[in-house]
Amino acid sequence: MLTLWLLACIPSLPEPPSPDWTWQVDREALPATTLTVFETATGTSHMAQQLPGGDRHVDVQMVAYAYLLEHPEQGLVVIDPGYPKITVEHPELYPGSAIANATQLKMGTPLVTQLGKRAASVEHLFATHSHVDHVGAVADFPNAILHLTAQDWEHGNGTSVMHATQPWPHERRSYSPVRFHGAAYGPFAHHADVFGDGSLIALPTPGHTPGHTSFLVNLPGTSVLLTGDTAWLYAHLEGPSPKGRFPSTFVETSASDNADSLVRLHAFADRHPEVVVLTGHDPGNRDRLPADLVLR
Repeated sequence: MLTLWLLACIPSLPEPPSPDWTWQVDREALPATTLTVFETATGTSHMAQQLPGGDRHVDVQMVAYAYLLEHPEQGLVVIDPGYPKITVEHPELYPGSAIANATQLKMGTPLVTQLGKRAASVEHLFATHSHVDHVGAVADFPNAILHLTAQDWEHGNGTSVMHATQPWPHERRSYSPVRFHGAAYGPFAHHADVFGDGSLIALPTPGHTPGHTSFLVNLPGTSVLLTGDTAWLYAHLEGPSPKGRFPSTFVETSASDNADSLVRLHAFADRHPEVVVLTGHDPGNRDRLPADLVLR
């Protein structure tokens, strides 16, 4: 009975979005924004994952990433600051020994340490979602404004080992919710032009968490799509393929919503192969970075 229940929890992929959409960006009008990608931790997922072709991989290396935008008007902007400094100093306390042991978490250098003195100049923190490996380090940037959907702000303030949330210190936290008021953007029904200049586009991709968000970074030379955990690995996006029984049942807050978001991201990436796609935890992200983008 349990096997049948788990099988039923793997969502079937919805039909792809209508092909009646276009996307283009005026690169000459974009601000001279730069993007740097940081690796902050590694681990191993022991959850069976169903990849294209029906392959099941139980042990998959995962990498935690953080992203730094240097915007000429908005200053230093971080997307997914990652694990906090306290995870290095006291791993038994945060994100919790159960998660750390289950994933064989190996902390690298937290983002705040890698940035050094520049960390104090970070003005904006954006997060794809409220899991600790993406948003835990907000505490390391107390002067920055946190931008997160209202659904994930609420979701992230609850404690759930299953859903990998643990409240972060947010007293006196400057918080600005991400709201999708913009019109359709490619295959997405809505979007948010975060700074109003086309450089950072927030895209609604709920499912992994209630208010999960993907980001499209439009640079003068290229565009980079950050899928967050809608797709852990590039193979999930390329398929497209749901993550598998266990993640779909016990990690996603809505596996069917995540499947819909995955199909939309796949449609966008498939139609625009010139866009650099970085999925949530794929070690191969480093190989997909063009030479003019920096990996630390």
